[in-house]
Amino acid sequence: MAKDIDVDEEQLHRFIEALAAFQQVTTEKLQSVETSWNQCDQTWKGASKNQLTTDFVRTKQAIESALAAGDDAQKWLERFNEIVREFERY
Repeated sequence: MAKDIDVDEEQLHRFIEALAAFQQVTTEKLQSVETSWNQCDQTWKGASKNQLTTDFVRTKQAIESALAAGDDAQKWLERFNEIVREFERY
């Protein structure tokens, strides 16, 4: 625990690791779903396919946006953790 600030460095580090793992798994799963979708896309025709394509693209964009925000949050937390460690040295 930081001496003068209320931050549990170990817990913060574990959270950063969990966030990184979540980001990696989610990215891999999204890529897997997209690969499967592309295989279906080659054989599936019609209005239902067009609607699902629109929905899939919208959902994929939302997930990618969330992943980008997660990456930004992870970078911020890593920098915050560095600052806390530097603060503790004094």
